[in-house]
Amino acid sequence: MCALLAVALVDVIIGPEVTLLGLFAVAPVVAASWTAARAVVGTGFLAAVVAAALAHPAHLHGSP
Repeated sequence: MCALLAVALVDVIIGPEVTLLGLFAVAPVVAASWTAARAVVGTGFLAAVVAAALAHPAHLHGSP
């Protein structure tokens, strides 16, 4: 969860010039190292929601 928040914070600080959306996959991987399956699924869902929210203002959702 901390990895997810750290990536989100860095992505907001950097701005739309650089996208870090691929790094949101790190949070479930880190969660899988220490937590149960339910927490991994929750972290993955939260990572997907945060990535989608951060992609919307930068217009990165499905545009060529």
